[in-house]
Amino acid sequence: MTTLSYFNKTPYAGLENHIANSYANSLLQVMHYTPLLRNLALQHAATACLADPCMLCELGFVFDMLQKAEGSTCHATNLFKALSTIPQARQLGLVEEEVTGNALTTMMQGLSRFLLDCISKEYQSIPAASIGLEQDLFGMKEAPAPEEVIAKMIETSAEISIRCMNCKRMTTRPGTTYVNDLMYPTQRPNLRAGKATRTTFSQVLKMGVERETTSKGWCSTCMRYQSLQMRKTVHRVPAVLAINTAVSTLDHKRLWATPGWLPEEIGVIVEEGQFFCYEGQDLKLHQQRSVHNVAVYSLMGMVVNIDSNVPQKPHLVAMVNGRFFFASNDQLGQTLTWGVSRAF
Repeated sequence: MTTLSYFNKTPYAGLENHIANSYANSLLQVMHYTPLLRNLALQHAATACLADPCMLCELGFVFDMLQKAEGSTCHATNLFKALSTIPQARQLGLVEEEVTGNALTTMMQGLSRFLLDCISKEYQSIPAASIGLEQDLFGMKEAPAPEEVIAKMIETSAEISIRCMNCKRMTTRPGTTYVNDLMYPTQRPNLRAGKATRTTFSQVLKMGVERETTSKGWCSTCMRYQSLQMRKTVHRVPAVLAINTAVSTLDHKRLWATPGWLPEEIGVIVEEGQFFCYEGQDLKLHQQRSVHNVAVYSLMGMVVNIDSNVPQKPHLVAMVNGRFFFASNDQLGQTLTWGVSRAF
């Protein structure tokens, strides 16, 4: 069998795709090239963790293997076997041999939520031997507890307000998440210009993070199902911002097919429970003014679904930026990771 290393003239290793659950390879590569996630996994794999299975240990072993392979082909067989033994992964439809109807994109976006949830729980289960990097990164004078590291690293801290449209009763519940799904506005034509108004990535991200929706639900005051209005109040954003693109319509696909629609950098301001997002000239203006504390994120990588009209199966690939490889962004992204490049 001809190996990948025969064709690969770079020091960057690939992952074999002929084994069960290898649909996850592209997400593993994006996570590997997101330095903070890679470091969390490598730290945990070096501990005396005895959990079986432990997905964070398995991620650490895969990342260590990819770093040392020097361009040779690798495989994540042990990680995939561990995934298949977890009942929750099976229930979520993340185990390939048991899934018949789920699209690869659905599985990939579910897997990103599942793995980040595993990272959070398993990293907190046993202290890392050294967290000097995280201590310096977040400017902490004392060594942070594992839950503090996770909160600052991958957790979007938020609260969901639920308001009954009938009795106006308001309740709240935690809305903290590790992955944010994008939310797209309904395309309405501009009556003066006769064409649809321009939708930016920043607008879509803001709608997804704050996520204001109305749906039917049970009101304990009215004692019946009523229309409930739900809205997120954001308190803090993490160093690594993981996003599911949630593309479902042709309008969504047209946005992603627009050259330059996905910016390489975005700026985020969180103040008084509100989430503001900027790109391009708007971001530069806020940086120049230096009035607000702006967290600037750089696009690290994305998982892309390649689909065609010819009778071929769709497949997933990883595109990595991080200032090392910025590939074109005219394909349909499914999962993205952003990392803080600097804060103002």
